[in-house]
Formats: sequence, structure tokens, C-alpha cells
Amino acid sequence: MMKTSAILMTQNGFDKTRAELARKITELEEICAERLLAHGLSGDGWHDNPYFNRLQQLEAEKTRDIANVQALISQTRLIQIDPARRPMVTVGIGAVVTFTIFYHERGDEVTQTWEIVGFNESDVGLGQLSYNSPLGSAIMGLAVSEDAEMVLPGGAASIEILALSNQRQSCQRS
Repeated sequence: MMKTSAILMTQNGFDKTRAELARKITELEEICAERLLAHGLSGDGWHDNPYFNRLQQLEAEKTRDIANVQALISQTRLIQIDPARRPMVTVGIGAVVTFTIFYHERGDEVTQTWEIVGFNESDVGLGQLSYNSPLGSAIMGLAVSEDAEMVLPGGAASIEILALSNQRQSCQRS
């Protein structure tokens, strides 16, 4: 992971990322213990042992995963979403945004409302869309009546911002 600008996360997202790091470290420790056992059981023939070799690969992969999460944590800047100060001019973190998605090929349109939240914090059940998700990044910075073009799983689409609200409970998808 390259060093870039700050990653914006709420405390909840940061806590989840730290828990993910702890889980990955535990998994690495388990892989290392299993690899040591496999090495001990294979004696001098460890280099011809496919299971041992696979454990070495898993150890290297998990080590890279841990380094990526550590880099993410080191670049994180904590933010707080204040319901009383939600963005009301342009789409930003904390905004509750209603927009339509018009699918060009299908000719149909859907209206959705989402709260824009921190890095990798999307939660469909809560109506939360991460600012770094493809859809979230496409609408960031747009004002009411502005639109963006993007390709979604349903095909090429136009997205038009209908409203910005300070009411989180209005988050819905249709």
C-alpha cells in the first residue's frame, strides 16, 4: 500500500480495522505454529513437503495483509460525524444524500438515500455508504441537481443528486 493522503474513519471504523489487524495477527501465529510442526515432522525432507511449502506461502500472504492493514491504520485520521453539522451544500462525509440512478441500457431508474460514512465503513443495513466505495466516490463533492456518470453492476448509469438532508433515518433504497 502506497503512502497517500489521510484515510478518514470514524472511531467505529477504526476499532473494526484494529480488530481486523488483531485477527490477522492471530491467524499468522497459527500458520507459523503449524509450519513449525510440519517442518519438525518432515525432518530433512521439509523442502519437498507440499504442505510445508503451502504454509510458507500462507505465512507470506498473511504477513503482507498485516503490513497493509498497519499502513492503513498509520494513515488514518479520525473523524466524527456530527448530525447537527451534516454537509448540506455538497455531498461529503456525514451527508445524507438522496439521488436517482438511471440505467442507460435498461432504461429504468431507482431512487436511493444513503448516509456517507468513513473509509470502508459501508453498512447496507444501516443505509451507510463509504466515501471510498465506487458509488460513494462518484457522488462526493456533487451538489443538488448535479450528476455523474459511472458504470455499475447493472450497466452504465447517470446519477443525479436530488437532495441533501440532515435526517439519517430517511436512508432507504428502492
